[in-house]
Amino acid sequence: NARSTWDGQGNTNAIVNQPGHTSSAAKLCDDYTNADYGTGIFSDWFLPSIDQLSKLCSARFEVNKTLYTDGNSLTDPLLKISYWSSNEGSSQYAFHYDFQTVSSIPIGKYQNNCVRAIRSF
Repeated sequence: NARSTWDGQGNTNAIVNQPGHTSSAAKLCDDYTNADYGTGIFSDWFLPSIDQLSKLCSARFEVNKTLYTDGNSLTDPLLKISYWSSNEGSSQYAFHYDFQTVSSIPIGKYQNNCVRAIRSF
């Protein structure tokens, strides 16, 4: 039921609250707590929806400028690669958002892909 194109937090909750759920990109984001590099410690991370990833892709220049000044030299910038979204298509596939082609594509949930946890914005 994680099909909202704009509510990654709601999708993440729907995914991790499925009976017997033990691991996924959504759970990885939901379990994440960042280290404090002068910007605060937060544990309210989630796997973004397609629309949220689209917004990040559009604002990649501004986001990367901010990421480079977050006080953590290990922070990765937004790259022109694909990232998992929290949008499920079925029990077998979910969508990823490709920052190179600026499009969303369904792929099998068993495939490896990059994950980018976000907080509300």
